Amino acid sequence: MLPSVVSTRATATRMIVYTVVLWALTLVFAPVAGMGALYIVTAVVLGAMFLLMAINVWRLQTTRSAMAMFGFSITYLTVLFVAMAADELLRNGW
Repeated sequence: MLPSVVSTRATATRMIVYTVVLWALTLVFAPVAGMGALYIVTAVVLGAMFLLMAINVWRLQTTRSAMAMFGFSITYLTVLFVAMAADELLRNGW
């Protein structure tokens, strides 16, 4: 996002919208790809955490909160992909 082009508030609002869309897509992926309970629970929890961080960026509008969300986004992707693999292994055996 480019807060230098639009206001910090507008950027943070877009971050919330994009996070909600991302969260919805990760949940839609579950039935489409045949994911199980481990993936679904992980996607719900991580999505909620990510949304709370986006709301925190909107509320505080600080570089620190934005960098915390950025840092979490890397963890978010890693944990979500590990959950996908682990869910597949648990459901289909090692």
